[in-house]
Amino acid sequence: MGYSDYTKAYKLGKKDYQYRMLHGLLPTLEVLDDIIPTKGTFSEVPLGLVQIPTEQIVGTKTNGRSNAFAANFMPILRETSEFASKWAKLSTSHENEGIREPIKAYEYMNKFYVLEGNKRVSVMKYYGAVSVPGTVIRIVPKRTDEKENKIYFEFMDFYELTNINYIWFSEEGSCRKWLERGRMKSGLRTNGWSSALSTVGLWQSTRREIRRSCRLRWGMRFWHLSRCTVMKRPDR
Repeated sequence: MGYSDYTKAYKLGKKDYQYRMLHGLLPTLEVLDDIIPTKGTFSEVPLGLVQIPTEQIVGTKTNGRSNAFAANFMPILRETSEFASKWAKLSTSHENEGIREPIKAYEYMNKFYVLEGNKRVSVMKYYGAVSVPGTVIRIVPKRTDEKENKIYFEFMDFYELTNINYIWFSEEGSCRKWLERGRMKSGLRTNGWSSALSTVGLWQSTRREIRRSCRLRWGMRFWHLSRCTVMKRPDR
């Protein structure tokens, strides 16, 4: 435990770092502050405490810690560093009792960027956790005619109805099709996106049907994203 796990994680980080360097890719974490639009062209919406899919955590909010990790969130600072010591202690704590303190993160275009808790995310990714709890603020860009922007606004409507954040659509209209499918199977006949929320019963019925469709299409793995579990140490 502890330092031995850090050594393994460090090797995974260096391997990913070198691979990305050889292929002309960014070898460290993405930085949200370098990506988001000019200040004043977006708004911030608090989402509260949510389960964040670890595969969708891709970077940090600021560049302060971005160079301490490879792009896969594995550590790349030397094993003799203070950072390594703290990572190792966190790993041991996770083995013994699990990591339950929520991280703080920003969501932009359905990707997540950590403000507080980078080492926690690194440890959880190392142990193969499917999701981590986090207090999230969403960055909402202005509407444009770009395809990705349109898909994102459809996704936000989809999320408002389902609280599902672990699937993404590549084509316009896909979110609407999923919602309509869920409504039809739930016995709903509505024209507007938000009218499905007219009663608690209708909302729960629609949500159950959409989640059932997700399980059938992507398997049980995604169904467990809404649950925070203590992962066992990986055999690496």
